[in-house]
Amino acid sequence: MNPTNIPFLDQTLLSACKIHRNVEMAERLKRKILEIAPRDEGTLILMSNLYASTGKWNRVIEIKSDKRGMKPKKKSPAMSWVEVDRETHTFMAGDLFSHPNSKQILETLEELIKKAKDLGYVEDKSCVFQAMKESAKERSLHQHSEKLAIAFAVWRNVGGSIKILKNLRVCVDCHSWIKIVSRVINREIVCRDSKRFHHFRDGSCSCRDYW
Repeated sequence: MNPTNIPFLDQTLLSACKIHRNVEMAERLKRKILEIAPRDEGTLILMSNLYASTGKWNRVIEIKSDKRGMKPKKKSPAMSWVEVDRETHTFMAGDLFSHPNSKQILETLEELIKKAKDLGYVEDKSCVFQAMKESAKERSLHQHSEKLAIAFAVWRNVGGSIKILKNLRVCVDCHSWIKIVSRVINREIVCRDSKRFHHFRDGSCSCRDYW
């Protein structure tokens, strides 16, 4: 196995394992990857997320213990950017009030979430890796930066495709939500996250749900 293939295995195959809740296959991949790159923190993070999403909290604790000997980079806050009328607007996850149009953004977001739910959207609470009440998990998911950026673009009635950038990988919940929203607004939404371009159109994505 060539070390240059590690990002592909780490970010695509392990992500697919998380989507399908296939812990056994993910653990086999993890062992192969860590044989080549023992300090590959990204693999440990993906495995921790998989264990959390399947309720294996004892394994999450083990992963955290494995990471103690590392010196990981400080995690960047989740941020998204959208350009409207040649002006770039920045949104940070959980930051609901710093934008001057926050009232209109939140009203538009609430409307988009309602319409998405009417078409079958259900919050994927497995994307929240903290112990909190179910209602708090829903609120946390609603406050992701890409949702805020898209709501702003919809409110401003941006012509053509809505194009956003995100510094981190788009989560499973937002990916599902954006697919449905592309149907709600009958527009293409392009999201460039830290790994690839996602082209959302009429309820589907160009990545076919593997990224």
